Amino acid sequence: MSTRMFRMMASFTLLALMSFCCSTFSQIGSKITGALGNNNNPAQSEPAADEPASSQSSTSESSGDYVFDEGGFQFTPIQGWQVNCSIGIIQMAAPSADTMYGPAFLIMTGDNPDEMTTDEAFDKFKNESTAAEIGKPKKVKVGGFPALQAEMTSTQGDITVKSLVVTSMLTAKRQFTMMAMAPENRWDEEVEPYFDDVLKSIKFITPVPGAGCPGEDPMQSTMDEPAPDQPQPADSIIEGPFSQYAVYATASSEYGSDSWSAMQATGAPNVENCEDSVNAWASVGATTKEWIELTYAMPVFPTEINIHMNYNPSQITEIQIIDTDGNAYTVVETYPEYVEFCPDVYQISLELTKEIYVDRVKIFLDQSVLGLGWNEIDAVELIGLPQGGAVSATSPGSSPNPPSTSASTSPYQTSELDPGAFAYDVSGYENDVIMGADVQYQSTDNAYVVGFMSGTQRYIVSLFIPKDDLKIGKVQMIPYDQTKAAKGNTAAIYINAFLYIAESGEYNFEVDPATGTLTGTFSFEARSKDFPDRVVTVAGAVNNVPLK
Repeated sequence: MSTRMFRMMASFTLLALMSFCCSTFSQIGSKITGALGNNNNPAQSEPAADEPASSQSSTSESSGDYVFDEGGFQFTPIQGWQVNCSIGIIQMAAPSADTMYGPAFLIMTGDNPDEMTTDEAFDKFKNESTAAEIGKPKKVKVGGFPALQAEMTSTQGDITVKSLVVTSMLTAKRQFTMMAMAPENRWDEEVEPYFDDVLKSIKFITPVPGAGCPGEDPMQSTMDEPAPDQPQPADSIIEGPFSQYAVYATASSEYGSDSWSAMQATGAPNVENCEDSVNAWASVGATTKEWIELTYAMPVFPTEINIHMNYNPSQITEIQIIDTDGNAYTVVETYPEYVEFCPDVYQISLELTKEIYVDRVKIFLDQSVLGLGWNEIDAVELIGLPQGGAVSATSPGSSPNPPSTSASTSPYQTSELDPGAFAYDVSGYENDVIMGADVQYQSTDNAYVVGFMSGTQRYIVSLFIPKDDLKIGKVQMIPYDQTKAAKGNTAAIYINAFLYIAESGEYNFEVDPATGTLTGTFSFEARSKDFPDRVVTVAGAVNNVPLK
């Protein structure tokens, strides 16, 4: 299955599934394109030895069944269908699947933030879903667990898409979801004969956290599980804004049903140059007034909107934000104007005085004024604070104070951490505070490569420490270079599967690393390889973590 195929299908199905597995899908908006971009053919993709520890995914089969250890389930694929695994979701598509509508299956597990029953999970899904008509659920079994199954139909242009969704709460928080979808005229012959067999083939196994997708050499964790009476450290996700890209889009018109469609404006930017591109949205007419509406997986109290335009910017006349109750608020009214740069990012900072939570952005264009032709939009980034986060600690419209760090100091002391623990702050383009969850290794013959993963897997800090240059005290980092990473002290950080590489920084080893453990502080400034204008500062500490 191509990256584009999965991106299209995922954009459609995420609207239906995001209520089922909230914690998993809350991070996908900006992650999905980056993760798949490096993983188009997972079975043949292996991380390079000198790449930072990352959460890439892959596939495998065992005795005819597809076994997904990290997800804790296995199933029998349909013969001739293609199976892929990325960002914790299993996708199975028919050989001739349409890039927008299937036939296809999506299967996943995820942990919800709140406890609920299967009935409550389904009711939440039905109440929050406005993109489809959902039928009355019926009771079924999946892997021996009680489950609910319901039909769902949605109209996409002139295409009616039929779906079947099955969900079950395996524990009070852990949820299983399977969805099959296809154009209505292909359902009876291409999905109906197989659906029950796939459902009956599902068996649940013991999940293996951090195992990744089958077929991949997973990065092994050596962190001991906390004792039952000790709470496990978790990310502090309320200290800064959450960045996401759209998962669904509609428009007043679109130049094509695939190329130049509204859905091309979902996901992260993927048009690098100033050009007319099939990977961006364009309206039918070149001299018309148009609009595009973007939908996001997680409602947020908005603080910033970034509109990526790759052709004839900027002919925007109005920008609206739409809250979860459907109320629209105009935040920008302007006139088309010539701009110096192309491609261009239209950046809007918001300081709202009313506490609202937004899951849609609507952009209006007038292409009749400047006579430039099509104003194409590649992506729209929404940044804000999730409900229940830092908004409650500040007045509406204000932003939380980011961690105070620099590239030369760490805000943490090793004495503050338990043995085997780590902590770090991310500031700059992103702001967050991470308390130790998982330590992973991808070491080479020449260097220790130690990965510090956040509990949500949103962040992975990778430290490169050459084995032939271990010494106590301060060590200056060198700029990260993939071909030389194993030969020099350097670092990198993955943020939502996008790689940021160190440009400068330092280690301060308090204990000689030659003893086989890592204790000390680190800080570095890193720049995104995909978006050079994005820079973060990472500063943290680690206490008595084994080097392997």
